[in-house]
This record gives sequence, structure tokens and C-alpha cells, in this order.
Amino acid sequence: MLAQDDSGAEVTKVLITDNRNGTYSAHYVAERPGKFTLEILIKKDNIKNSTFHPTVKPGEPFPGNCEAHGPGISNATAGVEVGFTVVTKDVAGNLLPRGGANISSVLHDAKGDIKVNIKDNNDGTYSATYTPKTAGSSRLDVVVATQFNGTGPIKNSPFNVAVAPGKADLNNFKWDGLELDAQGRRVVVAGTTDHFTVTAHDGQGNRLTSGGLAVNGQISGGPAAVQVNTHDQRDGSYKLEYTPTKVGQYQFLVRVDSTPIGGHTNPFPLLVIPAAAKGSNSIASGPGLKNAEVGGSNNKFQVETRDAFDNKLTQGGAKVGADLVNNATGERVPVNVRDNGDGTYSAEYPGVAKAGDYTLTPTVNGEPVKDAPFHVKVVAGGFDPNQTGVEIPNPGYTGRKGPKVSVKDKAGNLRAGFDDDVEADLTPKMKISKIKAKSNGDGTYEVDYPANLLPGAYEIDVRVNGHPAPRGPFNGEVKKTAVSGEHQSKANQVAGNAGAILNKALLELTEAERDQLLAALSK
Repeated sequence: MLAQDDSGAEVTKVLITDNRNGTYSAHYVAERPGKFTLEILIKKDNIKNSTFHPTVKPGEPFPGNCEAHGPGISNATAGVEVGFTVVTKDVAGNLLPRGGANISSVLHDAKGDIKVNIKDNNDGTYSATYTPKTAGSSRLDVVVATQFNGTGPIKNSPFNVAVAPGKADLNNFKWDGLELDAQGRRVVVAGTTDHFTVTAHDGQGNRLTSGGLAVNGQISGGPAAVQVNTHDQRDGSYKLEYTPTKVGQYQFLVRVDSTPIGGHTNPFPLLVIPAAAKGSNSIASGPGLKNAEVGGSNNKFQVETRDAFDNKLTQGGAKVGADLVNNATGERVPVNVRDNGDGTYSAEYPGVAKAGDYTLTPTVNGEPVKDAPFHVKVVAGGFDPNQTGVEIPNPGYTGRKGPKVSVKDKAGNLRAGFDDDVEADLTPKMKISKIKAKSNGDGTYEVDYPANLLPGAYEIDVRVNGHPAPRGPFNGEVKKTAVSGEHQSKANQVAGNAGAILNKALLELTEAERDQLLAALSK
């Protein structure tokens, strides 16, 4: 027997079995469809009706010979429908020209199996579509079920499908490193570079793995502009970095282009608080920075702490002190500082006991405050009558120079620059009351005897601001000042025979008065 095609080429072997009863069984398997020629011979002669012309039609699919083509068997995008085509073949690898095959497919997605939709194109091919959810690697099974060839995977099944993230969903970002306080605010210390990261995800929740989005941050509402820098890290994440320097309440908005992103409260409140107190920016004020008084109640000043960016601190806790030094002696005077708990500090130095020039240096955290050091003039304290000193000229002192009075405070400082009321009474030859003393400007006063004071011994009562000087009254003696030879000669010259009388009159005058009188008589 021969099975040939139209060209005479053998199509397949025909196997014949002798049944030993005068009959013969023959069978063949056509490896391809088509119209063929079948000759049945006994020896070299065709049997009756031979040659025959059988038509071989395609058979049912053979699973291992069926194939799949298209993007969906290797690559896909989460949330985006993708497809592939199944081509059916028979056991001999022939394309099947008709439909009707039983084909099924499943994508094993991390979020659950996804059924693949199969459409019979009725030409031996089948269109398959599915929509993956999870980015990563997923397994795609394609199975053909047949009646005679069994059920099994098609060629190369299962397939490993690389599922990429989908398009960024602006409402589905993840925020990392943005911790808020109990009031929902981001709290940042002035001068601190703060940052947080936003990561883009697609509509299925898959993180994007590449950059390129125009992510930007905008800070508004505060007392000063704050620049936000965005660093695209090329892995789907974006680092937003900023350094505010001025204290205040702000709003922080994160966008892609001009559209706010989601995934978090957006915009969110930003609170900038002061940094640590800095001495050179802190400010001292008050009367005690320039003037003070021994034992005075106004030897005070205040320190307002500020940080390196000139922000006022609103809480205490800084290390605030002061150094007060007497310029003449180098002696240091303690300064008491009280923390007011609101960023300000009250300072005073009631223990200063010596008048004079001082240097005051307030410090914050060990650093002098702005404009320090300060030069302080400490004046004497209030008048203390017990500290009044009286110096009487030597007995027999001639002229008008009377007692020298020292007016002091309780600590013994001369009350320089004060206008104290110093006066004296003289007794007994004639009662001369309330002789006003002349101030020397340094806390001492001079009592000049009146011109008509007669020579002799006197008791001197000194009063300062109405208070008698301690250890008084004082004893003093006044003598007439002798007339010089020059003045006597001049008097005799201008007075002639009355020269003796004029010289006697000159005894009652001071040297300056004698010069003045004699000059006038000489004209």
C-alpha cells in the first residue's frame, strides 16, 4: 500500500496486518492534513477501485505543541490590560485552522489569582487578555484540555511575567519621616535642616521604581520665605529638604506640578521654634547697664535671649550670668540672675559697695551679649549723717579758710556730684549762723569764714542736710593775716600820713581784697 501526495511523494507508511483468514487490516497515521492518493496493491496490481483519494483533516490540539505569542507572556503593567495569542497545533505540529479548543489561563498575582479572558477567533488562534495588579514577577499558566491528547500546559508554560508599576496615582503617595506632634504639626528648630520623603505609587498601590515626576514643596504663611529643595532619587522616591530660620506658623504643601498629592494631610502645619540661645544675638536692657548707685534699688537690667537667627526665645533654661568688675581695683561684684521662664532674665547687683567706674558683661551660655561689655558709672548711695567727716584747719590758722566737710554714704563713699546742703554756725563772740559751704564737686565742701569775722577762738557747729556732724561742735581759732611788706609800702604810698590807718584796715581783708583795694586807690 502506498499513501502519496499529488506530487507522488510518500506521505506516511501504511502498516498491514495479516489476519490469517484471508483478510488484511491496514492503518496509517497522516502527519499532515490534505488530499492524498492511496493505492492498494496485491503484488503489483491494484485491487478493485484502487486508486483511492482520502482527505485528511486537521486533528485536535496537542497541548505541548500549542504556542503563545505577544507581550502578555513576558511583560505587563499593573492596572493596564495586556494580551497575548495562543496558536493551536496538532500532534504533528500542524496549525489548526479551526476553533473549538478548550483553552484556559490564570495569572497567579500576589493579590490573588486573576482569570485570563480567552476569545476563540475560530481560526485556530485564541486572543487572551488580563489585567495584573501587583508589580513584580508573576506566573502565567496556559493549559489546553483535549479528548484524546489529554490536558496539559502549552509549550513553555508556565510563563514568568515581569509586571511593572502603573502610572503614578497622585492620590496614592507614601510619606516617610514626617512625624507630627499631638496637634498635627511638624515642629522644627530654627536653623535645622529638616527633610522627609514621598514615594509615588500607582493606582494598585505598587511603588514606582523610577523618577521623573515634578514633585515640589511650597512653604507659605510664615514671617519669612523658606526654600524647599526636591531631590529625585530615581527610584520612585523624592526627598524634600528645607531649612527654616524664622520662628512662626507655616503651611507646607507638596505637589506634582501644580496638583497636591495625597496619602497624608496636605498641606500640613509647620511650626518653627527658636534654636538654642546665642549670646551675641541676645539683648540686654535697663538702667543698670549704664548707671548704678551704692545700695540702690535700681541697679537692675534684663536679658532677652535670642537664637543665632535673631528669634526671641519664649522659654527659659539658658545659662545666663554677668560679670561686674571695678575698673580701679579689679574687684568683682556678684550679679543675681532670675530666670523668668519666658526667655527673659532679670538681673540685679544690690551688693555693689564702692562708687566708681565698672565694666559689666552679661553672658548667655558663656558668650557675651550683643554690645557687651557695658561701662557702668556707680555713684555713692544715700547720705548717711554718721559718715560725715569734718577737718578743721590747724590752730592759729590765718585767713578765711574754715572746716572741710566730707559727705559720704553708708559705705563710706564720697557723694561726688550730689548737691548736699552743708552749713556751719560759729559761736561765741558773735553768733554767725548758716554759713553756706562751697562744693568741690567730689563730695567735699569748704566753709569759708566771713570777711568780718573777728580773730579768736570759736565753736563750730557743722550740719549736713539738717543733720549735725558727729563728734561736733568743733574748736577753731582765727587770726588776722599779717599785711605783707609790699602791701604796707603801697598803703603808705597811696595814703601818706594816713598809711598806718590804712594798714590797720588791711588786716581785715584777704590777700586778694588787699590787692583790689590798693589798685583802686592808686588810680
